[in-house]
Amino acid sequence: MNAFINETQRSANLLPVNLPHVLTRNVVLNGYEIPKGTGVLAQLSTVMFDEKVFPEPHKFNPKRFIEDNGQLKKVDELIPFSIGK
Repeated sequence: MNAFINETQRSANLLPVNLPHVLTRNVVLNGYEIPKGTGVLAQLSTVMFDEKVFPEPHKFNPKRFIEDNGQLKKVDELIPFSIGK
């Protein structure tokens, strides 16, 4: 049941663009320096539908959240409610 809920939250993508955030320090991302105070928007769908993390991301598959031993697998990239501060 938890795997089904996780996959539903991943694929539903209810909040594709998160609320605006402001950088609290200078950040280098892919070689680009982004200065402190810059406003940023996290687009959660780029994570939830990343084929490297979730193979066949447009296919509903709760098994992606189940370990081989049948236990629920924690996937850090499952962030249906935002990415934090």
